[in-house]
Amino acid sequence: MSTIYKINDIVPTNVLANRLNELSDAVCKGPHEVHKQFDMRIPAELDRDADLVLSQSASRMTELEAQLVLLREQLAALNKEYLILYQLTGEVWPSTNRPLAMVVSELSE
Repeated sequence: MSTIYKINDIVPTNVLANRLNELSDAVCKGPHEVHKQFDMRIPAELDRDADLVLSQSASRMTELEAQLVLLREQLAALNKEYLILYQLTGEVWPSTNRPLAMVVSELSE
């Protein structure tokens, strides 16, 4: 680990995920490993210090969840619009020969 990251937002998510796995392993291995892995460094290492990694990971999860909710709402709205268009055209889904409206309706559930 290093001090190459100066801002939490630029620590790559895969780096945080790898560190979370290391911290999880440490908890399972016992107090000595927890003490070793959960120490804090000066200067702070944004990609290693447990408190910073946990905090940044929690923030990203919250942000991603909010984005996911928004995207699902947008997808549902688009599916409704497409459903109306497909019902008007009466087209069928190529691989199933089922009415396109039925397929789109199932996708929006």
